[in-house]
Amino acid sequence: MWDALLAAWLLRCPERDALEPIGLADFRRVVRLDGPSHPPVHRVAYACPCGDRHEALVTEPELDWDPVRTPPPVHFDLQLGRDDWAADALEDRWLAALRRDRWPLRLPCRHQGSVRAAWPSLVRAVEPGSADQLLVTYRCAGCERVEASTMHRAQLVFAPPAAA
Repeated sequence: MWDALLAAWLLRCPERDALEPIGLADFRRVVRLDGPSHPPVHRVAYACPCGDRHEALVTEPELDWDPVRTPPPVHFDLQLGRDDWAADALEDRWLAALRRDRWPLRLPCRHQGSVRAAWPSLVRAVEPGSADQLLVTYRCAGCERVEASTMHRAQLVFAPPAAA
């Protein structure tokens, strides 16, 4: 389940028996399971805020599309006397950005020498490094090769595109 306000998936922590916000930078391993292909299911190991490492089963649409299609909650602006967020406008911004090939996640392909649009289900492993640096292992969407790249934690945050 995606929480647009927190820009994170809500995954269950068995220690606290509660849903915790888990960002892509908190993922440690993503493995597509054999079996169902409609929708494909991934086993996601993640670093939980409780300090432990847990696993969850997440469908590919929940990983790839929920961050793009789930609008933030509408809130009522007391000063303006109206709702302050138009969910349709955000969806239109996402679609326009995707048409311009401005995906929320972009990963470098050394083989093709370019940066390519990518989806969370392509990530295979995320290992913490020094400060906010992460070693991200992923499958390239273009050439299908497994690549690894050092990335800043902020590069793995899903944020709505700027208004065009």
